[in-house]
Amino acid sequence: MDAYYFAQAAFTWQVGHASDVNHLLDYGMKYRTKDWQLPYFAGFNAAYFLHEYDSAATYMQRAAKLSGHELLTNLTARYFYESGREDLGIAFLHDMIARSTDKKERTIYELRLKALIAVQTLNSAVRRYRAEHGALPENLQVLVKIGYLPRIPDDPYGGEFFLDKRGMVRASSQMAMARSTGKRGGKND
Repeated sequence: MDAYYFAQAAFTWQVGHASDVNHLLDYGMKYRTKDWQLPYFAGFNAAYFLHEYDSAATYMQRAAKLSGHELLTNLTARYFYESGREDLGIAFLHDMIARSTDKKERTIYELRLKALIAVQTLNSAVRRYRAEHGALPENLQVLVKIGYLPRIPDDPYGGEFFLDKRGMVRASSQMAMARSTGKRGGKND
C-alpha cells in the first residue's frame, strides 16, 4: 500500500501526473479488489486534478460501496451530477438508501436524493426549452412562465436553483449543509 500512498502524494500533488497515477491505481484495483482507498484516490484525482467527473463518479461509486462511508456516497452523487448524469446519481442513492441500516445515514442520502431529483426535473425542462427554442432560457422562472414546470422545485439544502452560463442547473447552497451553523446552505452562507 505504501507505493500507492507515495504515488498519490508525490506524483499527483508535487509532479502533476494525476493521469499516470490513475493508471497505477487502476492496476492496483485489479488485485486489491476490497480496498476502497485506491478507487477513492483515483476518483479524487479524476475530479480535482483532471476535471473528469464521469470517471470520478465511477471510481467514487466503487469506493463508496466498498467502504460504506456516507461522504463517499455523497461525493459519488455529486460527481454524477457534475457529469450531467444525475439519473445515475439518483439510482445510486436509491441503492445506498436500501443498503443502509443507519437512520442518520439514510436521512443524509435522502436529502441528496431530493436535490438530484429536483435538478433532474429542472434539467429536463431546460433541455426541452433548448430543443424547442434553440437557446437556453434566460432563467429558470421562464420555464414556469411558459408552462414547462408548475414551479421551481425547492432546494432541500435551503438555497435556490439557478441556471449558470453554460446552461447547467446549480444551487446557491452548493448542495451542502452550512458547516458553521448546522443550518442548510443558502445565498448568504
